[in-house]
Parts: sequence; C-alpha cells; structure tokens
Amino acid sequence: MGSANMTVLYPISLPAVVGVLSQSNWNYALAIAPLIGLTIVICDYVDGWSRRKAFTSKGITIVDEGSNLSPVLRWMNASTDLVKANANAYKQYIKNGKPYAMRMHHGDHVVVLPGSSAKEWRNLPREHHSFYEAVSVITGQEHYMANMNTTSADTLNACNNKSTMNKFHELLLSEIDRHLPLTYDPPSGQDWHEINTLPANLEVFSKIATSLIYGPEFTSNPIFMDHFRLWAATIMPTLYVQTNYPRILRPLIWHFHPVCRTLRSSLNGMKEILLPGILNRIHRVQTNKRSSAVDENGRFSLLDYHIDAALKDGSLDRYEGGPEAKSQVIRLMDNSIQSLFQIEYPEAINVTYMMYAIMEHPEYLEPLREEILTALKLCNNEWTPEILNHCPKLESFNREAFRMRDEYTINIYQMLVINMRTFLKPFTSKSLKLSLSPGTMTMTPCRAVHLDSDNYPDPTTFNGLRFYDEANGTCSPRITTTSPTFLTFSHGTGSCPARALVAQMTRLTFIKFLLSYDMELIKETMPAEYGIPHPLVYFPTPDVRMRVRARKG
Repeated sequence: MGSANMTVLYPISLPAVVGVLSQSNWNYALAIAPLIGLTIVICDYVDGWSRRKAFTSKGITIVDEGSNLSPVLRWMNASTDLVKANANAYKQYIKNGKPYAMRMHHGDHVVVLPGSSAKEWRNLPREHHSFYEAVSVITGQEHYMANMNTTSADTLNACNNKSTMNKFHELLLSEIDRHLPLTYDPPSGQDWHEINTLPANLEVFSKIATSLIYGPEFTSNPIFMDHFRLWAATIMPTLYVQTNYPRILRPLIWHFHPVCRTLRSSLNGMKEILLPGILNRIHRVQTNKRSSAVDENGRFSLLDYHIDAALKDGSLDRYEGGPEAKSQVIRLMDNSIQSLFQIEYPEAINVTYMMYAIMEHPEYLEPLREEILTALKLCNNEWTPEILNHCPKLESFNREAFRMRDEYTINIYQMLVINMRTFLKPFTSKSLKLSLSPGTMTMTPCRAVHLDSDNYPDPTTFNGLRFYDEANGTCSPRITTTSPTFLTFSHGTGSCPARALVAQMTRLTFIKFLLSYDMELIKETMPAEYGIPHPLVYFPTPDVRMRVRARKG
C-alpha cells in the first residue's frame, strides 16, 4: 500500500506522538508525586517513632525537640533550646543517678549515663565497647571510611614510652619551628600582624599533624594539603546535609548533593597521593622483616608505628600478595586519614582557647614566660622533653583550658557530653537497672560536670593556677589524669590513647608561641562567650582577631 496509505491511516506525526507520550508521563508523575511524598513522610515517621520507642520502652526519658520526623519535615515544630534542655536534664537526671537519652547531631539518640555508674563500665575490656565505632558513627564516616579498629589504639599506646615520645618531641619541635613563623611572623617591613586566630591555628596544626603521621615531606605537597583541608572542612557539613533528610533519601543525598560530592572528590585526591607511599612503606617492612618505625633515611612517623601494630595483630599480612591485601591496605590508609583529622582539629581548638584565655587574662603571661625560661635553664638551654616537667603552672593553665573549653577530640567540636562508646556486646547496669543491646551508643556528661560547683569551686571562672600545687611545685592532678570529674580525655578503658601526645603537642606549641610572640586583641575585650553553641556542640568563636609581633631577643 505504500507510505502514502500509511499517512492516511495514521495522520499523526512522530513529534506529536512523542509529545503526547511525554505529556502522559508528566501527568503520571504529577499524579503519583503526592503518593511518593506521603510514603516518604510515613516511613520517616515510623523510623523516628521506632527509634524513640527503643529508649522509652526501657524507661529512659528522651530530651530532644520531641519529633519523630527528620529536620526537613519538622514544619510544625517550635524551636527548642537543646543546650538549656540538656543542662536541665543534667540536674534532673544525672545528678540523681538516672540516665536519659538525647539526639546527637548524627540524627540518632545516645544514652547519657550518670557518673555514679562509671564503676560498671569504665574498666570493661575493649572487645565489649568501642570508642572508634562511636566516632565513625557520629561523624558520618561509617558510610565512606573503614571503621577504625583496635590497631589505632594499639599504635598510640605503643608510642606511650619515653623513647618514642622523645622522637616525637624532636619532630614536634622541628615542625613547630618550621610552621609557626610561616603563619605568625609579620610580613616584611611590618611590626604587628593582624591574624584571625582559629584559622591560623588550623593552618599550623594541619601541617604539624601531617608531619607527625606521614612525614614532613607531605606538608610540602600543596595539592595533598588542599585536599586534606577541603575534606576536613566538609566532614560535618556532609553529615548535616544527610541527616537533615529522611533516612530513605540519604543514599540519594550522598550521591548527588554538591557538599557530599566535594567530600568524595577531596578524599579520593588524598588517597591517590597517599597510596604509593603507604605501599612502599609496607613493602619495606614485608621484605626486610623489620620495624618500619625509622627508615633508612632516619625518617619517623606515626604511620610507621601503625604499620608495625597492624603486622603484630594480624590486620596486615606479613607477606605481600595476601588474599585480603587490598582491603587491609585500604583500612590502614583510611585509619591514618582519620587519625590526621583527629589530631589536627582538637589541638588547633585547644591552643586557640589557650590563646583566648591568655589574651583575656594577661596577668598569667609573664609568670608563664618566666617559668618557661627557668625550665630552659634547668635543661641547659636545650629543648629537651624534660622542659615540660619543669612547667607545672603551664600544665595547670592547660588543664584549666581543657576543663572550661573541653574539646571534642574526634571531630572538631567541643561536646556537651563525652566518654563516648558504642557497646559491641550486651551491657547491663545493675545500679541503673538498665540493659543495653549491642550497637547502643552511650556518653557521659562533660561540660556540665566540669562546670558543676560540687566538683569545682567557682567553676565558671577561669583560674589558670587551679591545679597548681604551690607547696610541692607540681600540677595536681597531672594534665592527662582522668577521673569522673575530669572527662576531657574520657575515662576508664575508653580514655583517649593519644592524650600524652595531645598534651605534649598543645603545651610545646603554646610555649613556643609565648616565647616567640607578643599578642593582643584587636578589639578591647574578648566576647562574653569564647564559643558558638550549636544545639549539641561548641566551637571556638571563629572571628576573634589578634595582633601579633615577633619578640626580640
């Protein structure tokens, strides 16, 4: 019949057919969109209700905004002052020996345990609970990084000896002397240098931490450092973006949201640079059958100790080409990147708080400088590790800064609670008559404990010599000593294994800064509050600027 007859029978053109079909698809999509939206809301509500029910069924009171919905769907909710709510919960529940649950910034609830129950969990074996598991969850890294295992803690514990700390001391001094002037020295021809305090310290400690973990050569790689800074800066925004939406939509948010894509890109960029160096170090150990802690060029890094610890506990094969070699190397690399983040941010935050304190309380400046100079003389003007043992006033000043501005050591913020752990096995508290299932995260109040007048006299006043024992010329308790009333480094078997290194880094950097620079606030007074309260976190006020000049002599 030919094409002409076909035209007569079917006079509609192909574009018209496509248009009709497209319109039909749009009509269909518009018709089912409300159903999809309703399904998402219902699923989100049921998810939130079931998670809250898991706590209320155990008789645990929940302190949050009172919604079963994700933040983006809480259009009916009035704003809730969670900082005030948790302060009230501390008085109502914790002080009376009762637990409560609160929603953390990762979107789920944690059980806040009273200090009176500490004897039941503080000495539990590590296979019963995990600090690193909790870290991975509340920072959102569980979705894209290998979980940190006990090897990371073993690595840091292996460094807590005099010989290793002395090596870290030498490297620390070298890197502080190298990077502090690059950030704080005034430009040529200028006397004073105006600096935004927190970003400056983040810059310094990003390089010091990189040198400690991977070696000084990595700080000279601007591409690696740019990738690291961008990744670190997008960790928490990525978490907030995802947890703002219903759980059912989070995989889509992770794949398509610009912030999440930026995080993945920067993380992949870091790994591309790190992987060859890590493989070379592992190869050296596997072929030479010896420790990697110091290579043939005398270089030293925390990564090398991590490799040794992984070989000892079996999480890394002693021979090349093992069946799980690829996954083992990826885990090792992921853990080293997480360690870099966990060392840089807490140190930068704590030194920032110490600088804020010394500028607000300049009466401590000269006594501390005098103590440091005396310590140097006692060490024959050599920067030996013993210098820190001769500076009890500085140690007290640092411990007081930890107490009042106790940073959250695993992710960038100061927490209202700490002593964080995820239970890996069932746990029962007889004193609380409470049973917790594996996967439950618990914490213990930190900020509330540190600002409790029952624990410290005049707790809201900064007293740099609060822990200085003038009669004996010592700091008592020592800066790294934990207790139920001093939780900066957590308490018990979950205590921060890096606390000795953390304290050493903080004090050495602050000592060098005090001796090398004069500083003053650009504004006449410090802000009334050093930090910015987020619903459940506390971050140093980022816009405090100061003038700095190099000291003569």
